[in-house]
Amino acid sequence: MIESGRFNSDINVINKNIVYDQCSAVFQDFCRYSLSVQDAIGLHPLDVETLLEVFKKLIGNGATVIAIEHDLDVIRNADYVIDMGPGGGVHGGKIIAAGTPMEICECENSKTGRYLK
Repeated sequence: MIESGRFNSDINVINKNIVYDQCSAVFQDFCRYSLSVQDAIGLHPLDVETLLEVFKKLIGNGATVIAIEHDLDVIRNADYVIDMGPGGGVHGGKIIAAGTPMEICECENSKTGRYLK
């Protein structure tokens, strides 16, 4: 004799596990790149640390993380930075500097580099 509640919950657990396994496989194949367009400016410093840990885990799993960012802690932790400017909106759009955060600091024209020091 099958209890209807237990039977239904067992089926749900099995279905959830199958869906989870399939989604995990798709996720692993699909998510080789991660794009962060949510600026970390204004986040609590502990939230920024959490975000950086998530980035590190993604990178550790073989993903490439591309972040559009203004937060100096996130920029300092980047492997490579493309500094756009010289201003915002119609006054920007040009590559001012590109390289490691240290190389950005050495660029005289980079406003970001001045603040990274």
